[in-house]
Amino acid sequence: MRPTEKRGQMIPFSYAVAWINGMDRDAINNLDGHFQPQSEHCELSKRIREYNMVIRMTRDSLAVDAVCLLEQAGLSRLNTMGDDGNNTPFWRRPEVQAFHPGKDNEEYLKKFYTKQAAEDLLKVFAADYQTFNIPRPAWIDKATGEFFNDAGSVRCEPRAAAKRAVTLLESGSGGLQQLAEMEDDEDGIAVHAKRAGYAL
Repeated sequence: MRPTEKRGQMIPFSYAVAWINGMDRDAINNLDGHFQPQSEHCELSKRIREYNMVIRMTRDSLAVDAVCLLEQAGLSRLNTMGDDGNNTPFWRRPEVQAFHPGKDNEEYLKKFYTKQAAEDLLKVFAADYQTFNIPRPAWIDKATGEFFNDAGSVRCEPRAAAKRAVTLLESGSGGLQQLAEMEDDEDGIAVHAKRAGYAL
């Protein structure tokens, strides 16, 4: 994604969009699982009717859906952090409820994408939208692309941020929000944009 001459430097979001738009279908389908169309996993685009449960993963519903799935499969006993000595459930609602990065995600999407860039990627990932019956996102019509060609102003240093959060927790000075941000892997657009210096 990053041109050789830009190695080690911050790049704008437009580079990522151009990178994926410049690939052919086979190359896109063979990307890392985070970048390839989700409908390519387990041949879902061809075989989705063979599955009796397909769940959309979101920050707010993942734990509840996982518990439900385990119950439906008769496998609730597997919802554990460890062996018999530690039966603390693995899947449970997050205790940090005050911080919701998802509410800003759409606002950041509108600023990172131009309308044309969003439409182009919608075509690249059309199989996902068709396979999972996902409607076209309404925010596309309001996309401004303010951040599209902006490389950001702050280097992302997750290890340093994690150390700061742990230090704050240990000192009793807070740190829960920072820790929540570190743990936000499912829906982290706003978190990562803020880390890179972008503000709404």
